Amino acid sequence: MQLAEQAGRQFQGAEQSIWLARLECEHDNLRAAMQWARGSLNEDTSWLHLAYRLYWFWYLHSAVGEGRAVFERALAQTAEGEQSWARGVALLGSGSMALYQGELALARSRLEASLPILRALDDPFSKALAPFMTGTVAVNQGDYAAAQQLLEEGLPVFEALGHRQGVATALLHLGDVALGRNNPDEAETCYRRCLAIHRAETGSTWGMAQALNNLGEVARFRGDLTKAADFYQEALALFQLLATQADVARTLHNQAALALANRDFPAAEAGFRASMALFRRWGNCRGIAECIAGLAQLQIAQGAAEAEYRHAATLLAFVEAYFAGVGAAMWPPDRLAFNHAHEELKRKLAPELIIQARAMGASMPLEHAVAAVLKAKPSEIAPK
Repeated sequence: MQLAEQAGRQFQGAEQSIWLARLECEHDNLRAAMQWARGSLNEDTSWLHLAYRLYWFWYLHSAVGEGRAVFERALAQTAEGEQSWARGVALLGSGSMALYQGELALARSRLEASLPILRALDDPFSKALAPFMTGTVAVNQGDYAAAQQLLEEGLPVFEALGHRQGVATALLHLGDVALGRNNPDEAETCYRRCLAIHRAETGSTWGMAQALNNLGEVARFRGDLTKAADFYQEALALFQLLATQADVARTLHNQAALALANRDFPAAEAGFRASMALFRRWGNCRGIAECIAGLAQLQIAQGAAEAEYRHAATLLAFVEAYFAGVGAAMWPPDRLAFNHAHEELKRKLAPELIIQARAMGASMPLEHAVAAVLKAKPSEIAPK
């Protein structure tokens, strides 16, 4: 417990990579400690306190499934309508892990349920984290009004606590809200404020990398591909230093999208495939779908026979149906590229062929779409 408490304080600062490595070495011991302590939450909440301290480690360590299982176990030990700290944290933790695995509707439901419980308790950090995480889900769903309100609820609490990592990350996601509303200037301002806090105050490698990656997204949204490339490369180097696979996957996807915009087709294909492999390993279905969209757009951009255009149209229809099904909004630069690909298909295919392809793609299971881009049999693709 003492190690986890200390790591929780250091996780967001300049020694982030050191503490990640230390917890990696102690991971088996931490698992054993939670297993040993795990009993009824009515008698002992120490194991849930330990899990809460490891919240960011599970994300950064790409062990979200493990973290989610712990919080789900805690949730099962509490009752519907219970107003305890244990219930609030179990909802917060399980909802956050669901977000990281791309299950947005479940994440929103769990996190919204945590809000009234944690708002009523004397736990300022949780009072800030709960609306912050709920706002993050709302950003991913494209519910920008709710996202802004929730992020602005958490921000002053983080400020009062002197939790500069929280302040910076709230600014990061307020930038996401601005970019989602097609306001790249406001988004850039938020991202640069976030980056400045990390460089001058927290020293967080992960925080700096997040801000740099998102500044790259602003540049790609504006069509400034050279500036975007510089931001992505700097972000990727930092994420690779931390070995945070989910963030590496996301940045590889962004670099691949940039390569596609630059018509560097071999780099685009390699990047989308590398990104998808990491997303599959991590179990992030949204990331997989984004890579499938990129590979379909690549097929269109390269020019092909009618059969290839129909195949690409089917994959794009799958992606569109996937995002609608999970209630997710496309990230703004990806949405621009997606819409461009659709317009190109209209020039290449007869309307009835597009309708047929859309019908096929809309009902396609994820493993079939993955198989289609990997040129494998669906039975060889493990569902995620």
